[in-house]
Amino acid sequence: MNGFWGENQLSKEDEKTSTHGLLLPCTLLICVSLFLGIGVEWVNPYISAAASDLMNPAFYIEAVLGSAYS
Repeated sequence: MNGFWGENQLSKEDEKTSTHGLLLPCTLLICVSLFLGIGVEWVNPYISAAASDLMNPAFYIEAVLGSAYS
């Protein structure tokens, strides 16, 4: 509750922190977003194959249990 209404416990030096540590993660997220936005035609076959495998669990069941399940 003291976060908004209490006294400030940070010094002036602590309030002015650097944001250089956020530069790399933000850049990576922007690059991934641009890649997925522009290169979706290249990624689409992999996504479609994964979706078809998820929609049909028989492939997974046969791979885990073998021919005993059939």
